Amino acid sequence: MNDPDLTFEVLGDPRPQGSKRAIMPKHGDKPIVIESAGENLKDWRRAMTDAAREARGEAECIDAPVAVSLAFRLARPGSPRWAWPGVPPDVDKLARAALDSLTAARVIRDDARVVQLHITKVYESASSPPGLIVKVWRVAPPSPW
Repeated sequence: MNDPDLTFEVLGDPRPQGSKRAIMPKHGDKPIVIESAGENLKDWRRAMTDAAREARGEAECIDAPVAVSLAFRLARPGSPRWAWPGVPPDVDKLARAALDSLTAARVIRDDARVVQLHITKVYESASSPPGLIVKVWRVAPPSPW
C-alpha cells in the first residue's frame, strides 16, 4: 500500500463505543433506547475528533472508498495473562468510536466509505504510552478479473 493520505496519533486511554438496547414500555409507547457508553467515552471521542481535524487541516473531506488502520495501545495491567491484550475492550467497539470520530472530523464523509479495516490492540510500552495511531488511505478501484 502507498503512503497514507492521513496519519495521526491520539494519546490517552482508548475507550469503546457503547452498545445500544431498546426497552419496550408496558403500554405500547415507543421503545426507549439506552446506550451503555464506557466511562470517559465523551472525552476520548473529543480527543480523537480534535486530532483528526488537526491532521486533516484544510484538506477536503474524503468521499471515496478508504482503507483505515487503527493501532490501539492499551494500559498494561499489573500481571497480564498474555503478551497480547486478549481482554476487553473489544476491537469492534474501539473501532466504532474511532470511525465515528473520523466522520465527525470530516476526514471521511461517512464510515460506510471504509472498505478495508485493520485493527490492532497492543499493550503500552515505556516508549509508547496508551493511545491510538490512525492511518487512512484512498483505495483504488479493484482490478478486473
